[in-house]
Amino acid sequence: MMMVHCSSGMAQINTDRMMIIGRNAIYYSDYALSIQYFNLVVASKPYLSEPYYYRAIAKFYLEDFVGSEIDCTKSIDLNPFNSSVFELRGLSRINQKKYAEAAEDYEQMASMEFDNKTALHNLLLCYLEIDSLTNADSVANKIVNRWPTYSDGHTMMADVRLKQGDTIAAEMCVDKALDADKFNVSALSMKAAMLMHREAYADAETFLNEAIRLKPLDTRNIINRALSRYSQDNYRGAMSDYNLAIQIDPNNFIAHYNRGLLLAAVGEDNKAIEDFNYILQIDPDDIMTLFNRARLLDQIGDYEGAIRDYTTVIKEFPKFLYGYQLRAEAKRKMGDIKGAMKDEEHILRENVAHHYGYSTPTSRMANKTRKKSQIDPNDYQQLVEEDEEETPEFADNYRGKIQNKTTEAKLLPVIVYQEEGDKRLQVTDNRLQGKANSQQPTANGHQPLDDYFDQSDQHYLQSFKIEAYGLTAAQLTEFIEATKLCKQAEEIVYASEKPSTGQPANKTLSLEPGTLSNMDVSAPIYQQASERFSKLISTAPRFAEAHYNYAYCLAMLGKDQEALEALNQAISQSPTLAPAYYNRGIIHLRLGHTKEAISDFSRSGELGIISSYSMIKQAQRKKK
Repeated sequence: MMMVHCSSGMAQINTDRMMIIGRNAIYYSDYALSIQYFNLVVASKPYLSEPYYYRAIAKFYLEDFVGSEIDCTKSIDLNPFNSSVFELRGLSRINQKKYAEAAEDYEQMASMEFDNKTALHNLLLCYLEIDSLTNADSVANKIVNRWPTYSDGHTMMADVRLKQGDTIAAEMCVDKALDADKFNVSALSMKAAMLMHREAYADAETFLNEAIRLKPLDTRNIINRALSRYSQDNYRGAMSDYNLAIQIDPNNFIAHYNRGLLLAAVGEDNKAIEDFNYILQIDPDDIMTLFNRARLLDQIGDYEGAIRDYTTVIKEFPKFLYGYQLRAEAKRKMGDIKGAMKDEEHILRENVAHHYGYSTPTSRMANKTRKKSQIDPNDYQQLVEEDEEETPEFADNYRGKIQNKTTEAKLLPVIVYQEEGDKRLQVTDNRLQGKANSQQPTANGHQPLDDYFDQSDQHYLQSFKIEAYGLTAAQLTEFIEATKLCKQAEEIVYASEKPSTGQPANKTLSLEPGTLSNMDVSAPIYQQASERFSKLISTAPRFAEAHYNYAYCLAMLGKDQEALEALNQAISQSPTLAPAYYNRGIIHLRLGHTKEAISDFSRSGELGIISSYSMIKQAQRKKK
């Protein structure tokens, strides 16, 4: 009994030490490492709630909100009395736009800490997001009564009043917010927006000046000031603001678009085209930008480019007669009289036959701006403003790190095996050997490979190893080496099976240098490899890595749905095979299954594949 007691005590000390190291790793922003330590604690003592909570924190830092929510739920199941876990799960759900579920977490947190201002703040914002106005009004009143000098409480009350349609009461709330804190940027921005709505642009600019002074990198306020200046005919000031917004956020659509319109208005056609080109590089299907570029190309004499863009717009909006008119004019300038007459006849036919009176751009200029989502080519000259109101600021102190690194969305390569003293692996290219040893996913290692096979089937295992190296060669576009290795793998199986025909079942490619292109060679290599892995799986169905490599071949052949099924089998046989989750996430992503992709990347990240967190962030952007 004494020995058992000591052993248990040692295990307790080690677990505590791993928890300390994991928490320290979080403190020093090494979130991926901390997850690995908490994994060890969870594996050792799955009944403890704390490691799940801290692992959820690390995942949240990495913007793996799905994984964070799952770990928080597990922690709550084990210990439902830690209000901090409800707070973290609420934030994880908010970042997934699961506002109703987040509200439940903050309701629970508020019931445990009835005087927690942060919990009430976020609860109110969740109610606003789900249009639960009665509950939002109740919480807002509680906040402003309990903390009358809390400026954000009054701005949130203003949001409630706006949702209720009472703009006068909303502005009174904003004024109270500014009385409580004249430096509240949200209140300054809201006041400016209300003044712009009343066309009091000079007063709006004053508030925006102060908001920008306090928060100089907020491009939303900078763009609103540009709109205010534009509405006061201060084009130079508006241009300066758009330049500043683009300097802060080079990918800002509205700043590029509106600056392009201003440049066109002052005769800087080529510079305006540069802005529109930039937008179209990011979004080639933006019709409004395309039409504006068409007009500018027309003006600088690039009639061919203008006609190309006009044609694209007309295909999208076949009743846009002004587009036909401009294209006809461009065709006449090019000398294409027949084409111009065809467009002019179309306009006449539409007007007469359908009594269709199309509006001209000048007849539609009552409003000076349009919402970003409003797509009508007749509005091509209008400046753009955001569709949504300012994104609510939920209270949290969590931020991510390594997920900001750009990662290419491509499959992890096949799994290879390198056994010390294994003379059967005849790899002749040193670069290939180094690549396989340093960058390939590692084998599962939970079970000796020989255990998957009967003694009579060992040739399949040897074939698997050599086939994997052959595919590694294919990944390096070393197709001659790949073919040699794949041929060797086939011959091993053939020598053991000795088919009665005297010929191998699959005739392997025979290549000489320079005889075929990469495109010619890669598909047959993956096709033949997939057939051999399929046969291997039928012999050893529990061999997870064989399912994984088979899936890789299928994916490289464009058979994504079959690849998913093979990866499902790999994960079924080995639930901790990290590369299988990662590759399944990649395939889900390219099939448009964003939710499933995020879930798989969350799991592969938990299992140690760091680039998963970058992929999660990319998938979240795609989802938005």
